[in-house]
Amino acid sequence: MTADADLKRRLQTSFRWRGDRTDYNSYADLTAWWRDPHVMSSLGPGLASLFDDAQPSVIMGIQPRGAILGALVAVHLGVGLAEVRKDPSRAADSDP
Repeated sequence: MTADADLKRRLQTSFRWRGDRTDYNSYADLTAWWRDPHVMSSLGPGLASLFDDAQPSVIMGIQPRGAILGALVAVHLGVGLAEVRKDPSRAADSDP
């Protein structure tokens, strides 16, 4: 099995939709991905390879999961990460 095929298998078998079919909200549960060291070490290079011709100086990671995935790509490429909030309202702490 190739490395790409193994990664694809791991991603597929550990992915779960959470919530009942009658629930208004369901969500993708990727937490098993974060527990698998092979997946964690392969996601950054795999995602970065989708844009081989790009030479970014920073990766934008949309909260919440994009920040994790963006960080993995940024580390692989040796560039910085800028975290983007979906909700621009103030965070839980009161710092300006």
